[in-house]
Amino acid sequence: MLNDCSLKVGWAMADITPVKSAALRGQFNDRFSNEVRSPLTTTALAVESVGGAKALPACFIMISFDSVASSAAIQEMVRQKFAQRVKGFDPKNIFIMAIHTHTAPYFARNDGGLAFSWPSYNPDIITPEEYADFMTTRMCDAAVEAWEKRQKGGMSHQLSYAVIGHNRRVVYDNGSARMYGDSNTVFLSGLEGPTDPGVELLYFWNEDKALTGIVANVACPSQVVESEYYISPDYWGEVRKRVWETFGSQVFVLPMCGAAGDQSPRDMVRRGRGDKNMYAEEGLVEISTRILNAIQYKYKDAQQDIDFSPVVKHTLKNIALPLARVSKDEYESAIIKFDAILQKYSLAKDHFSKDGVEFDDLVALFEAEAPSPASTK
Repeated sequence: MLNDCSLKVGWAMADITPVKSAALRGQFNDRFSNEVRSPLTTTALAVESVGGAKALPACFIMISFDSVASSAAIQEMVRQKFAQRVKGFDPKNIFIMAIHTHTAPYFARNDGGLAFSWPSYNPDIITPEEYADFMTTRMCDAAVEAWEKRQKGGMSHQLSYAVIGHNRRVVYDNGSARMYGDSNTVFLSGLEGPTDPGVELLYFWNEDKALTGIVANVACPSQVVESEYYISPDYWGEVRKRVWETFGSQVFVLPMCGAAGDQSPRDMVRRGRGDKNMYAEEGLVEISTRILNAIQYKYKDAQQDIDFSPVVKHTLKNIALPLARVSKDEYESAIIKFDAILQKYSLAKDHFSKDGVEFDDLVALFEAEAPSPASTK
């Protein structure tokens, strides 16, 4: 149905690279950044629908940032800072997402478990509080700039395909499963779940039909170089470079990590059979090429199907997701295992350093901390 609504779109990007060495969040060993391979960024997209005889004004701001995850606390900090600077905009219409990279800093002292708590024994790194304040300020800067720069434009949506993620849990004929397990065995049953090669794309254009930005949703975390000791947005940093080389540096890229809990960039069946090394920087380049190809493949179709008057609707829902159920036997067994490892290293139960703890024991601590029937090894 035709309508006389107008779409307004604004883009902005800000640097969220820490100003000094940082503890990198993720993995079982403590890592401290020794260099910046590529800057961490945050990208904001402001969308507003105005006009129309029957349509009500609607707007929202999407913010993507290069980190391992987001949190309710980070989202609230951004919303509060934005509300202090922009009046008349409901900050609840700001929503935030992270690309899931393991080469970015902590922004909280405890991210859900003792085995991954912030390493307080190193006084020379940026603290989570310092980084959270810096990061959310820059995220707010990008959101404000995007909102203030919104102009009339159009959008188009396309579905493309690229092989990016693979299920990383290998299942054996005895019913057990192991993350990154050995698949070169006669006991292999298959992989625990499917993969999703879809690349969902939103292209945004100005009134002259020039591309202004792309939203790309990929069902794979950004963790090719997840064990490195440098700052990096992983493969999304390479995607930005490739997009700028192809379409111009004025084009924004807002990455989204889709449902990808047990996905990784590594093919668990064909590994070592001609693919690029998905633990090294050549893997970043390979994946960025695949994503760029997906974007280019649908570019002309998107350009021919621009909607300058879509009706924008935004629904906000708070959904409580259930936790995995743990049996009493599993709970009691986990306590015994957890306490035994702490006693082995003379560690305090409420806080301890990972320094000096053997890798296998760190894994065991993590698994004992959150036992689940689905985590059978």
